[in-house]
Amino acid sequence: MPFLHEPMAAGDIIVAKLAIFILFFIPGFLLSLAIFPKAIFPKRRYLSMAARTVLSFILCFTPTFLIYFGDRIFNMAINTITVATVWILVCVIAGAVWFLRTKRGI
Repeated sequence: MPFLHEPMAAGDIIVAKLAIFILFFIPGFLLSLAIFPKAIFPKRRYLSMAARTVLSFILCFTPTFLIYFGDRIFNMAINTITVATVWILVCVIAGAVWFLRTKRGI
C-alpha cells in the first residue's frame, strides 16, 4: 500500500496549477494596475513587466488578508461564498479603479 489515495493524473495537476495561478495572479495584477495604471502603456512605462509581475505576486494575498481580518474583526464566516465574494469584489473594485484612472488620465 504505497499510496493512501490514488495518485493525481497529469490533467488534474495542470488544472490545479492553472486554478492556483488564476486565483492568485488575477487579483494581484488588477491591484497593480489600479496602483500604477499608466505603466501598462508603452509611452509612459514606469514599471517593467517583471516588476509588475513581482508586485502582482505580492498583492495577490490581499483577498486572503481581507478574509482573515473580516473573520477576526467582524466575525465573518469563512466559507466558499465569502471567499468567492471577497475575491470577486477585490477584482471588480481594482478593475474599476484602473478603468476610471486610465479614462480620466490620472
